[in-house]
Amino acid sequence: MTMRFQPVAAIVLGAMLLLSGCIQPLAAPAKPPPAPTERPTWPLPSALTLSVPSSAPVGAPVRAPVFLHNAEGRGLPNKLLFVYLDHVLLRRVRTNDAGKAEVYLGRDLSVGEHGLRVVADRTEAYQQASATAQITVRPAILAVYTIPPLPGIEFLLDGVPFSSGPDGVARREIAQTGVYSLTMLPVAPRTQGDAAPMSIEFIRWADQFFTPTRPVEIKGDVELYLGLSRSFPVGQKFIDLDGEPVDAARITQLTIKSSHGTRYSYPDGAARWRSANRIARLKNGLEATDVQFAVESVIVDGANVVNQNQQRFLVDKPATWTIQLLLFDARLHTRDALYGFPIGAGIDLHYPDGSVRYFPFDEENNVEVQDLARGMYKVQVVGANGMAPLTPVAVSRDQDVELKVLSLWDLGTFLLLGAVVAFGLLFWGRPQLIRLSWWRQALTRKQRSAPGAAHRDAALPALTDDSY
Repeated sequence: MTMRFQPVAAIVLGAMLLLSGCIQPLAAPAKPPPAPTERPTWPLPSALTLSVPSSAPVGAPVRAPVFLHNAEGRGLPNKLLFVYLDHVLLRRVRTNDAGKAEVYLGRDLSVGEHGLRVVADRTEAYQQASATAQITVRPAILAVYTIPPLPGIEFLLDGVPFSSGPDGVARREIAQTGVYSLTMLPVAPRTQGDAAPMSIEFIRWADQFFTPTRPVEIKGDVELYLGLSRSFPVGQKFIDLDGEPVDAARITQLTIKSSHGTRYSYPDGAARWRSANRIARLKNGLEATDVQFAVESVIVDGANVVNQNQQRFLVDKPATWTIQLLLFDARLHTRDALYGFPIGAGIDLHYPDGSVRYFPFDEENNVEVQDLARGMYKVQVVGANGMAPLTPVAVSRDQDVELKVLSLWDLGTFLLLGAVVAFGLLFWGRPQLIRLSWWRQALTRKQRSAPGAAHRDAALPALTDDSY
């Protein structure tokens, strides 16, 4: 069986090989041939971007940034740019590695409109590119800032007047560069607001100028800072601890101290001009700081009647400071030192300044003295028969003072007691003296009363202390 099918298999295999050579397999759709690559057209396009300020003051340096780039926005380095100002070639510049350059137009442009054109010439690689812009040069502005802001401060710039506005800034337009003379005019005392008097005084400029007249160089906008001191009239009124007014004629000296260390002493509380601020120079300009005043002393009757630096005041307008004084009331009365009865007609009160004032006693033998300055006093009773020395009295509050007087009754009593004490001390510890004296007196009386006393007295022996 195996041998029979071998020829048949060979025939089938040959037929299959024949058919495989004649039949073509299905093929995929043919791809179109690739288009030929387009070669760039030389030179390539380029563009310039030019930025200019909207306006610039006269005398200020004017700069315009430029950016040269290709169509994709990539900067073109080391390209030569031609700068034309008002159709005149001004200069040539080259772009940096990023395709950027800065066009410097100087600081000598006059006031007005100026045309700017920047051109990048054609090269083998890139086409020509250009950009134009208009530059406006305006007058320079001189601005003087008053510190603190004060309106109506007048200035002269080369003889031309101008003044500060409501914001405290004085502005002046200047069309040409150069050096000008600027002067602050003196300010007379004037009214502020509702007729409030105020005095203004020049202090300094923020830079190294300390006089009202100074030079100013105009190269663009200029800002100056001017320090001024304001002063207002300030008076004082005085009250006691109960809020009652105190006669200003009693004040012999008033001393106040400012926060920057200056002391002022006056003989009364009349109104005087006080500085409201001082000017301090900082790294970035001037600063106006308020001046605070403290009451150091108020002298009444030779004594200071305020606590030092306790009462403080600021000055921001005309004012009258109310200063409270340490005044106290004292009720004085006298009594006999031993028996306690009223004595004397009045007192002499010695004040701290050395003056003496007499006060008579009332019906109840009292004296009430009001508004005594805090301090040390001396009191002496007048009209007392006896010893009334000066008595020190410290007045630091309202108080009731009782004075003791050694009257003649007291002195007599002391003398009597002294005699009794001395007599007692004589016989203290010696009772035989008392007995001997009593025995002699009794015997003498008996002998004198008996008949024949004279004959017996001669016969009696003499009595001595040893007989007892």
